[in-house]
Amino acid sequence: MKQKGFTIVELISMLILLTLLSTIVIQKTISYKTQARINALKNIKSEFQVMLDITKVKAILNINKIENSSHNLNKILAGYIINNGDKIYIYKNTYHPDFTYKTYGKNMDEKIIENINKVINIDIKPMNASNYNKSSYLLFTYGEHDIFIVPNSKNAFSDINKCSIKYSGRNENALLMKTDGC
Repeated sequence: MKQKGFTIVELISMLILLTLLSTIVIQKTISYKTQARINALKNIKSEFQVMLDITKVKAILNINKIENSSHNLNKILAGYIINNGDKIYIYKNTYHPDFTYKTYGKNMDEKIIENINKVINIDIKPMNASNYNKSSYLLFTYGEHDIFIVPNSKNAFSDINKCSIKYSGRNENALLMKTDGC
């Protein structure tokens, strides 16, 4: 009499096949998420670069001197330009925007984001904000002038040196993108 059902060999073979298929699907999904984060950073970097180029041209053509500024400030800043009624301070050696000027103290990151949004609109929140999970990108500042833009994720803080855009306006090559850990 023939029994209905599967043999143990058939069951193990199916289990192995299903495991392999699910592993491939999971790897593809992770790969798509990684590629999406990299592409989003590339888009932000492109927009940022266009903004830097436009700001540089505006600064070369129409820079305003800062009145009553300290000697040290004159070593760093060339002056400011007016963009849609807002003052954008400009580094002397590169003609890139200084988003950190006059932002020290409490709410520094919010002020930097406000300065960034004067020239480019990015959905960004400070990394330490209570509502950070409602934005696409997080901002982290390091030192006096370095700004990191990181895709929002639960590992955003640890991803700063692996999946981010670093803006250093004092450098001619102001944008550095890292994607090896996205």
